[in-house]
Amino acid sequence: MSSSEFEILKLAVRLDDQAAAVEEARKIIGSHRIGWDDLLVRADMHSIKPQLAGLLSGMTEPLVPALFSEKIGDARRQNLYEQLSYVAEFFEIISMLSEAGITAVPFKGFWLAHEYYGNLADREGVDIDLLIDYDDLDSVIELMPLRGYRLERSSDPGLVDKIKKESAELNFDRFEGDVRIFHVEFHWKIGSSFSGLDISLQELMPMTEMSMIQGRELLVFNASASFLLALMHHAGKDPLIKLKQPLDVGQMLAKEAEIDWDWVIGKARRYNIEKGVYIIVALASVLTGAAIPGALRSRVEIGQIRRLAEGRIKAMSLSPALWHRIGYGRGRLMFHLRTRTGFKIRARMIYDYLRAVIIGLVVPRVFLDYYLRKRYNITSRK
Repeated sequence: MSSSEFEILKLAVRLDDQAAAVEEARKIIGSHRIGWDDLLVRADMHSIKPQLAGLLSGMTEPLVPALFSEKIGDARRQNLYEQLSYVAEFFEIISMLSEAGITAVPFKGFWLAHEYYGNLADREGVDIDLLIDYDDLDSVIELMPLRGYRLERSSDPGLVDKIKKESAELNFDRFEGDVRIFHVEFHWKIGSSFSGLDISLQELMPMTEMSMIQGRELLVFNASASFLLALMHHAGKDPLIKLKQPLDVGQMLAKEAEIDWDWVIGKARRYNIEKGVYIIVALASVLTGAAIPGALRSRVEIGQIRRLAEGRIKAMSLSPALWHRIGYGRGRLMFHLRTRTGFKIRARMIYDYLRAVIIGLVVPRVFLDYYLRKRYNITSRK
């Protein structure tokens, strides 16, 4: 069995019977010694502090220490403040880009919180994610400094060209003094050149629609495209390691009638991530209680998918302190090799992993540190 702390976090993401989840959490807290500091660290790493705050709301001492309740409540309020700030900043950026003839569509982030969680406070986010056309990237690089932004990574032309060739995103930061107040990521595909998730804004434009947030219109992706992009990010770029990821899908499945599953499966198959659809839906079902769509049930419930989902839950249960130690990269690679299809994709993943390992072994640490400081502007941000 996993730790009491992880069991509490699992209860925090339940969507089906929250009253029963609260009662079970009371029992765990009452009968086990809880590492409250560890619980807070885990909730932070899984990006579900708002859900934990909701689960424990109303529980007072001696069940829940007053200081912990204060910290987790403050975190939820701070998240709401930040999401409101991101929405306001998003419209400023979109206005600037629109005047230059650039289309940028938000995904994940505040829009997912608004549309599927129903409350900006209930989904943690630390940035603004925008999908753009690759051809507009140079214009974005010229425009963002006009709003006080600078490249997260070095502005050295050689490094920028390398990022444009190998990566899938270019990120900008805006500071007040030494404090970063906004982080904006411009994507022209998902992952990196090694991920094979080269879906473009042009390909997704037929799946966009106008919507509203805080009384203002914006162009967004429909439910089908939003699900596909969440899948590509959570299971294609990332290794499905955070509870927030199946929670996103659980929230989306509440509106599954709006999702065109034939379209989703067709695109997932094209980008060699079809198996990821079934794994992430299985995880959402097990962890949040979301109903499995009838169109997917027969494939979600096969043994291999269930075993892969169980493996992800086991990985999630580990202390976050272990996530990035030796073996994490190998575990991430193995997950993607088991869930992605296509010889070229998997060969590129193996190449990328081995290349990183060899560089780490061969290049002296002092040179790696110098390169990373230069590339990522480490000395200029916390």
